[in-house]
Amino acid sequence: SFIIVPFPIAANFDNTDDILNPSRGARIRMQITPSVATVSQTVAYLATEWSGSSYLAVDSAKRLILAGRARVGSIVAADTQQIPASKRFYAGGGGSIRGYKFQSVGPLDAQNDPLGGRSVVELGLEARTRITDTIGLVPFIDGGTVYDASFPDGSEPIRWAAGLGLRYFTGIGPVRFDIAFPLNGRKGVDSTFEFYISLGQAF
Repeated sequence: SFIIVPFPIAANFDNTDDILNPSRGARIRMQITPSVATVSQTVAYLATEWSGSSYLAVDSAKRLILAGRARVGSIVAADTQQIPASKRFYAGGGGSIRGYKFQSVGPLDAQNDPLGGRSVVELGLEARTRITDTIGLVPFIDGGTVYDASFPDGSEPIRWAAGLGLRYFTGIGPVRFDIAFPLNGRKGVDSTFEFYISLGQAF
């Protein structure tokens, strides 16, 4: 049991042309959260997270859209164990690094369960190609990892994955089917591939 008193401060910028299927513009979010937590003792820590994505239609018909995203986060605290597990950074999964299990990228315990960390780096690139008015193909690559340290220190390798997505465009947005394969997965930890179904683009 623990008590957390956060003081979040956030700023958002969004000039994209569509919520679920943007073809131009950018999204940027910055959040700073000073917090006081009582676990085994009372500690204070500062969490900062930046995330952004950008979109560019290569042709006027918007048949090919290049999309990219990035996320960087840091928690300044004396020790990772002083931060409640639910407030640490995690990576992996459909909205993060596809090809890896949910929150599984980064430090693991003896049972291969994620420990979370004090810093995170994520990258993603997609080429969103519309084949017909209702069908699209999206080759993509994702990468990133979580570090125990407050700032990325190279202690964990960047985990990369590549895949291919199918998009079915509806009146309310695309339905997404993605399959992703780890490029440098961990033996006995990561699956051969991961499959995702969702509404809207990955980012």
